[in-house]
Amino acid sequence: MRKKGYTVTYNFEDFKKSNADKLVGLVADNETRPKIEGRGEFLTEAFLKAAGQFGKDPKGLFMMLEGAQIDYGGHRNNVSQVITENLDFDKVIGKALEFADSNGETLIVITADHETGGLTLLDGDIQSGYVLGEFSTNDHTAVPVPVFAYGPHSDDFRGVYSNTEVFKRLLKYIQK
Repeated sequence: MRKKGYTVTYNFEDFKKSNADKLVGLVADNETRPKIEGRGEFLTEAFLKAAGQFGKDPKGLFMMLEGAQIDYGGHRNNVSQVITENLDFDKVIGKALEFADSNGETLIVITADHETGGLTLLDGDIQSGYVLGEFSTNDHTAVPVPVFAYGPHSDDFRGVYSNTEVFKRLLKYIQK
């Protein structure tokens, strides 16, 4: 990446401080650990950094955020991890929607590459934060995952299709 002119950082604080035009942030596992193990606001801060620094580029930007710890929680059959990671991912989606609304040119696509764990929610109470769930496996399942889209061309992401189709549909807009 350096040979292609990118600044490469190796910790999150350096990533957040950098004003480089081309920036790659490689961070240690402890900075991306599960939310319930003290990760903090990593996803939201990473999004805000990238959107703030590159969001005004006249050529636009492509950004992919991954809530990878949702998957890890499914593999571990850890309901608390799945719930806290989904809540954290929901926060960053809220920031992305605000960003999209502020410029009117942003397409947001939210999906997963697969479902993990076969979690069934059996009971819960929003007021107390209580959730009771059971997993059917610690592996990936064949449960279809939804695709949500917002903004210009969001109608192009309607329907039921293979997850590889999301890539093909996105590529159509990136290449313009």
